[in-house]
Amino acid sequence: MADDADKSGYPRGDLDLAALHRALQGLYRSRALIGSMPMAPATARGRLGAVLVGLVRRALFWLWPQLDLLHAAMINFAESQAALMQELREHLSDIDQGLEEIRRDLSSLGKTGIAEDLAPDQAGALWLQLVRCQARVEAVRHEIHLQDEGKATGRPI
Repeated sequence: MADDADKSGYPRGDLDLAALHRALQGLYRSRALIGSMPMAPATARGRLGAVLVGLVRRALFWLWPQLDLLHAAMINFAESQAALMQELREHLSDIDQGLEEIRRDLSSLGKTGIAEDLAPDQAGALWLQLVRCQARVEAVRHEIHLQDEGKATGRPI
């Protein structure tokens, strides 16, 4: 990971999605457990508890489909968030690579002197590269802002 770090010390595409994927796996596991009987010891107390839990379970038959729908909605939301975060990670990686190219160009210009070795068309190309990189950053920020607005209003994007 140290190889991927730029001069600012941050790794490229530094979004760690492992925690999000673990949470998604937890949602899958908890959805599978809805409506199942808990483990009970093979004692009289365990059997009596199983009978009582079974009675409560039958009394709440109407609740299981609603809980299943809630879990399905939560899983869909988490999957879409994971996909968006992966896309954002890729955008950030592209931006980091562009910035690294600009840093290399600027450091080489700093060693040789801009006025001496840089032709006007090279300066324009470097400026255009910087503007394009900034435009990508702003586009990602705008997408995030629109997604946040959609969540706040409850409207799909």
